[in-house]
Amino acid sequence: LGGFGCYGSCADSNKLILEARRHLGQMPGAFGCPSPGCACYASTMYENSGLRLFPHNDMAAGIFQSIEQKAASGKARVLTNPRGSELQQGDLLFFVTSRGQNLGRYKGIGHVSIYMGNNLMIHSGGSPVRTSPVSSYYKPVSWAGRVLDCGANNSNGTAPVDVYNVEDPWAACQSAAGCGVKSAIQTPPTPAGCGGSSRNDVISSNKFYYLTYFGCSGGKSDPGDNCIGGCPMISSVMTTKGMKQLDRSSGPAYENSVEYFSANMDEYGCNKKLKVTNPRTGQAAVVLVVDAGPHCRVQDNGVKFDISYVAQKAIGDPNVVKVEKMPDNTPIGPVPPCS
Repeated sequence: LGGFGCYGSCADSNKLILEARRHLGQMPGAFGCPSPGCACYASTMYENSGLRLFPHNDMAAGIFQSIEQKAASGKARVLTNPRGSELQQGDLLFFVTSRGQNLGRYKGIGHVSIYMGNNLMIHSGGSPVRTSPVSSYYKPVSWAGRVLDCGANNSNGTAPVDVYNVEDPWAACQSAAGCGVKSAIQTPPTPAGCGGSSRNDVISSNKFYYLTYFGCSGGKSDPGDNCIGGCPMISSVMTTKGMKQLDRSSGPAYENSVEYFSANMDEYGCNKKLKVTNPRTGQAAVVLVVDAGPHCRVQDNGVKFDISYVAQKAIGDPNVVKVEKMPDNTPIGPVPPCS
């Protein structure tokens, strides 16, 4: 194929994949798209990466027609029934679906995704942005549209970056939480007193807390807790292993299905995401805030932070932790220490 030169390089495809990955777990509406929003997602990811290489379109068939027109003038390439070995990072993958056929879309095209490499694609639709193995999708790829050249003959940019983990496609999603950073341990501050209130609404001034565990998780229950959270139960949550449906049949069942959760809702707010790090080792986990507490009466010797038993063990059961706010789309679960 040679190099496309003036309108796309491998360096551009790196930017594209990094931007696309940043939205893992979000519904189309989070970035201004209707649902289902596969075409809007693909268009928007290109645009957000500074790559306005085809007109924005909310229909997969419309994007394909634009690429066909560019291909006619040598500014793109269309591959029919492509083999996996022919695909390149940044390719747009088009699928014929029954919905596309029933709605009379051009060539029956009803879905589009962005190819990441190593048999993985990233896409949206009526569900959150996710990665999927191309070979296991319920329809084969009918066409690949290439407006970025990231092949072996490319001379306009660097080699593709490794923006995914082949063993675990959802590991890319985990990077939203970064990695756990070792740091000097600071003494958690002591609150001024609470006057008998059960509220604990003072955020630690230095982000350090003494660690305690509560609730039901990992088959272990805190005998002093009823395992009924003070926050509204949600139906699903993004984890580092993918979207997980939660059991809302009871408080204990819900907490056991969440696994990685915390209290301290008065400080941080319900259903927020927090990264809890063991400063000595860098082991960390992102947790979902599900409950109030701990009671201020237990904090006379320093502020406390309550997390689930599963999360406590994942970070090495330290005495003191550092707590940081994370974006709402951050997946919960263990976070690797920085190397």
